[in-house]
Amino acid sequence: MSQTREAAAKALMQILDQDQMSHLVIRKTVDEEAWQEADRAFFTRLTEGTLEKLLVIDPILNEYSSTPVRKMKPFIRELLRSSVYQLLFMDSVPDRAVVNEAVKLAEKKGFRGLKGYVNAVLREVARKRDEGFFKDSKAEEVLPAWLKDHFEKTCGAEKTAQILASLQEREPLTVHRHRSRASREEVLSSLREQGVTASPGRYLKDEALILPAGAALAKLNAFLKGWIQPQDESSQLAILAAGIREGDRVLDVCAAPGGKTLFAADRVGAKGQVVACDISEKKTSMIKENAARAGFAQIIPQVWDATVRKETRVGAFDVVLADLPCSGLGIIGRKKDIRYKMTPEQMDELSFLQRKILDTVWEYVKKDGVLLYSTCTINPKENEENRAYVLEHYPFVPVDLSGREEFAAFAGEESLKEGYLQLLPGVHGCDGFFFSVMKRYE
Repeated sequence: MSQTREAAAKALMQILDQDQMSHLVIRKTVDEEAWQEADRAFFTRLTEGTLEKLLVIDPILNEYSSTPVRKMKPFIRELLRSSVYQLLFMDSVPDRAVVNEAVKLAEKKGFRGLKGYVNAVLREVARKRDEGFFKDSKAEEVLPAWLKDHFEKTCGAEKTAQILASLQEREPLTVHRHRSRASREEVLSSLREQGVTASPGRYLKDEALILPAGAALAKLNAFLKGWIQPQDESSQLAILAAGIREGDRVLDVCAAPGGKTLFAADRVGAKGQVVACDISEKKTSMIKENAARAGFAQIIPQVWDATVRKETRVGAFDVVLADLPCSGLGIIGRKKDIRYKMTPEQMDELSFLQRKILDTVWEYVKKDGVLLYSTCTINPKENEENRAYVLEHYPFVPVDLSGREEFAAFAGEESLKEGYLQLLPGVHGCDGFFFSVMKRYE
C-alpha cells in the first residue's frame, strides 16, 4: 500500500495546494496507475475520506503538532492528514503500518529530518485515540458551519440530515449508455468480460448504469468504444426533460467536458446537430475527444464566450442547453473539495454570471423551442430565482413535466407542473441538481 499512500498525499497536494478539482485528480490517478482493484479502492477511499474529514483532522493536528497545519511543508501536511484519517477512520489498517509507512515516505521525499516529527505526531494521535480523547470530537462534522446553515435554511433540518449522511457515503460511478452505439446487453456483456458488475439506474433503468465506486473507467472497453459516458442520473434526467427529438438542432452553451453534449447527440441522431461551445481550447478539446470516441459526427465543438451575443445564432435552435457554471453544492459528495473552496460571496457572483449568460442565450431558442436551464447546486439564488428571472423578462412559459413517464418517480413533486425540479443528495438517491424547462412563445 506504500504506492497508494504516496499517491494519495500527492493527490491531496494537487487538490488542496494547487487548487485542482478533486474528481479529476482522483480519476486521472486511478486511470494511469497499473493497480489492482484493492489498491484503487484504498487510494480512492483514503483521498476522498481525508478531504471529507478535514474539519475533524486539522484541529487534531493543530493540537498535537508543534507546527500548525497551515505552516507545514505541503507534502508533510498531506501525509499527516491522510495518516490521521487512517488512524481514526480506517479500523482495518494497523497503527504500526500507518506510522511506519508515513515515516518511510517522509524520508523518501527528502524530509529525513522530519522523520522523528512525523513519528511522534502520529503516535500521539493514536495514543489519544486509544484513551478516548476523540469520542466527543465532531466526527460527523463534514461541512463548514456556514454551508450547513445554508442547507438548513434552504432544505430544512430533516432533509439537511439526509444530505449530510449522504456526503459520508462512497459515490458509485453512474454512466449513460448511448442508445445508438450499443444495446444494453452489449454494454453489460463487455463490462462482465472485464470483471465489472453494473446495476440499472434508480430512475432510468435502460440508459443509466451504476458501476462500482473506483472503477477504472479509462480501461473499460465499453468506454473506449464510446458506448458509455460518465454522467449522473440527475444530469441525465435534465436532458430528458428538454425533450430533444431526432433531427433537432441543439446548442450546448457551456458544454465541457461533453456529457450532456453526447446525450443530446445520441437523441438527435445523424440528421440532427449539436453545437457544443465553451470558453477555451482546453475545454473544447475535451468535447472533441469525447465526441470522437463516441463517433458522433453531428457534434460541432466551438470556442465561444457564452456572454457574447452572436447574431447568426438568434432563433436558430430547437433546444438550448444552458447548464451553467455554478457553486456545485449538489455534488459535494463527489467533488469533496468544493466545501472548502466555495464561499457565499462566490455564490452571489455565480448567480450574476448565470443571469448574464441567460440574458444572451435565450435569443438563440427559436419560436416554440425549448430552453433548459440547469445547475448542479442547491441554492435558490442560482436556481429558482434565475428561473423566475427568465420567465419575467423573456418570452418563455414553463413546460409541464408532471405527466411525463420518465418523471413518474417524482409524482409528488408539485414543481414539475411548473417545469422544474430540485434534486437533493441523500433524498433522491442521486447528485443534487436543478433543472427548469421553458418554451419560447414568440
